[in-house]
Amino acid sequence: MKDKVVWLTGSRGFIGRPLVSALKQNSCEIRCFTNRPLDESGKDQENDCQYMDYSNSARIKERVENSGVPDILIHMGWGGMTDPGSKVHLEENVEEGKALLNTAFECGVDKFVFIGSMNEYGGRTGALSEDMGPEGRLTNYAKGKIEVAKYGFQRAKELGKVFIHVRPFYVFGPGQRPGSLINDVYCSFKKGDVPELGPCEQFRD
Repeated sequence: MKDKVVWLTGSRGFIGRPLVSALKQNSCEIRCFTNRPLDESGKDQENDCQYMDYSNSARIKERVENSGVPDILIHMGWGGMTDPGSKVHLEENVEEGKALLNTAFECGVDKFVFIGSMNEYGGRTGALSEDMGPEGRLTNYAKGKIEVAKYGFQRAKELGKVFIHVRPFYVFGPGQRPGSLINDVYCSFKKGDVPELGPCEQFRD
């Protein structure tokens, strides 16, 4: 990864923040992007984040023309994270993911990394492998991730590019969203409190 130029969406998120730090430690040149409106300066102070409309191919191409083609584009930016049933996962998120991926490949990006989710396995239990499809009920969040991933593999094959699909499982660390199970249990333990839990009927291996 040394001296690679990496573009990153979702750099202000829970996984994005430590990923930026790790890439910097590996001497990568990083450019962070968001599709959320910024202040009048057009930049966000955190990670020097710049605005880019992921669904607008012309704007994406403009960014590439102005900044040069990155070696790798890592796409983690995904709206509606706190509501897995929201239609935003099947509409805006899918549209933006496909447009960003397609335009990046057209502009000369050779490697696109898409951060998916273990929710794409649905209700599967037991040992899992990457080639397994989902079983049982799927949230809109999972459906949207699956659709973008399928499109990415298809386009990469057609264009001779590299598409990497990562499906993290429950992640814990600094900056964990309040209300997350492991975070709440850990914080309660540290304070000597009893955590407030639901019926605990869901489980995973």
